[in-house]
Amino acid sequence: DTAKIYESTGFQDVFWQTSSHSELKISPNPVSYSARIGYITPKYGKVNVSIYNLLGQKLETLVNELQTEGAHEIVWNRRNNDGLEFQKGVYLCRMQSETTSAESKLIVN
Repeated sequence: DTAKIYESTGFQDVFWQTSSHSELKISPNPVSYSARIGYITPKYGKVNVSIYNLLGQKLETLVNELQTEGAHEIVWNRRNNDGLEFQKGVYLCRMQSETTSAESKLIVN
């Protein structure tokens, strides 16, 4: 049985009081148990959200699918596809779409 890394959630406007088409928000950050990762896609198309180490090596893909234009949010539980928790440290979360990209530091404690 594969561990669930993320799940789609309803989007809350308060999370995006200020936003742009290339913004990626993580809350809370630092992450102790789980975090909401929110982003905006400017148009319908393929979207990839992944976590990288500081050497630029991809560690986990959270989203890799076609998505509609607008705000999206996932909940990440600090686990990889094998169900193992990410170790404490600093990572990068990157969102890439066909027309935009955004990156944010992700601290796991």
